[in-house]
Amino acid sequence: MTALKDVFGSRVRDRRIELGWTQAELAKKLGMHQPDLCDLEKGRHAPTLETVERISAILDVPPSSLLDENLSELDLTQ
Repeated sequence: MTALKDVFGSRVRDRRIELGWTQAELAKKLGMHQPDLCDLEKGRHAPTLETVERISAILDVPPSSLLDENLSELDLTQ
């Protein structure tokens, strides 16, 4: 079962790469440290709702696009 934080991190990484940005560039735009962004992208830490909103705004995508469409297959307890 896939954890929601893993899906979120993967989608953030994919969109960042699609935009041609490095982790350092996105972290700077978000006002966070690059190692913290790395941890989010690797699913080591779950983002707060505020972080989801801020990241989706910077990436110019709706927050829902950073989450898996099939929530029934996700482990929401992690």
